[in-house]
Amino acid sequence: LTNAMLKALVWLRKATPQQIVDTVPPEYTMGDKSLYLAALARSRQSLSVDGMISSQGAESLYQVLRKFDPNVKAASVINIADTFDNSFVKRSMVKR
Repeated sequence: LTNAMLKALVWLRKATPQQIVDTVPPEYTMGDKSLYLAALARSRQSLSVDGMISSQGAESLYQVLRKFDPNVKAASVINIADTFDNSFVKRSMVKR
């Protein structure tokens, strides 16, 4: 799975927005390819360039989830470092 995700990230970095929209299933665009392209343009920079998750990225996601997920909001203590692991990505990078 990690190898496939890293290959996808490499492809996403090189592909044009139009190539991406042409590749995704039509239902992803919800009938509005121009809106999908606009959303892609705004969110593309948030994709990891190497598959690694930074502690800052994990913390940002945690802050977002706290606003929308009642289980996360109710948790008294969450150690962010315990919620993600880059070891699979590191091993996959060594194989390349």
